[in-house]
Amino acid sequence: MRRVNLAVLLALCGCVNVPTPSGRPELKVRVSASEAKSRIVNNLSQNGYMVTSSDDMGVSATRPIEGSQAMFLGNGSFVVRFNLMPSGPNTKIRATVFVQTATPGDVSSARAGYDFQLFLENTFRDCMVDGPYIKS
Repeated sequence: MRRVNLAVLLALCGCVNVPTPSGRPELKVRVSASEAKSRIVNNLSQNGYMVTSSDDMGVSATRPIEGSQAMFLGNGSFVVRFNLMPSGPNTKIRATVFVQTATPGDVSSARAGYDFQLFLENTFRDCMVDGPYIKS
């Protein structure tokens, strides 16, 4: 079966925006890029993601789609890339999410953008420069 990449680039088909300046999961934090990367890797690992690459510019990870999400999205995985952009003593982090499935079709994963924004806000709760964007 042909593997189809559905680019659900945070705006997820251009139909859902996260309440950030770019409409994508992002956060500016008061830590170095290396500290930001370390926190992201640790939190991803604790949440069932496998880190597939890590470099000075960011971190990529994947997690199988399971449980109730699999009912809607089918077999496949979430793929996320966190880009790190140092700016003086701060680091801006922006996430890009893809849903990779084995079956083509309509993927409605509007929740993914919010989930990764919450991931960032929870990971960097103690050092946010801007945000939080999602009010709980």
